Amino acid sequence: MNQNSPKIPGRFGHGEVGFVCNARHVDAKLAGTTDLSDQDYANFLSASGRLPDLNGAPVSAWVLARLAALCGPRFPFAYEQVCGSDGDNYWISFLSFATEGSVRPTGKLNVQGGRSTVALYASAAPPHTPEQLRDAFSTALLSFPGNVRRCRLIVVYTLIDDKDHWRYIPYALGWDGTQYIYQNSPQHAIVPEDYE
Repeated sequence: MNQNSPKIPGRFGHGEVGFVCNARHVDAKLAGTTDLSDQDYANFLSASGRLPDLNGAPVSAWVLARLAALCGPRFPFAYEQVCGSDGDNYWISFLSFATEGSVRPTGKLNVQGGRSTVALYASAAPPHTPEQLRDAFSTALLSFPGNVRRCRLIVVYTLIDDKDHWRYIPYALGWDGTQYIYQNSPQHAIVPEDYE
């Protein structure tokens, strides 16, 4: 990012676009935004050839550990946190801003990681485009792929209205300091006795 970019704790980015984790989930929409949805972001990241050896863990485990390092104290999850999800995944939201001159918002970006998928959603206000946000975010994410932080998140499916909700076995993702984590975590099930 530009040397003259605003001094915002926990910010990262590339070129003219910076990001901060939206830990308080501000859901305001800027006027005139255009949107982008990349449901296959995990394959884009894998195809870069920059990912470390995940030893069988999904790309979403690396994304979680990499974002933990980039977000610093703004990272929204604690180690061993159980995250209830009606989509069997985790979400991390970001606000984006221009890094040239004074701070001004440019849009927002969301990353959704699951058992085998990573999706990215970007919304940008003119003169920026969602493609610019995605590209700046991707460059920052892949710039130092081995710079990750220890984290472990347990994802629990919580859509009780789904008659088959009990079939979803919780799972843990992250990095334990030596290897990427991806394992079932039935002890965190909504009704644990169903898995015993």
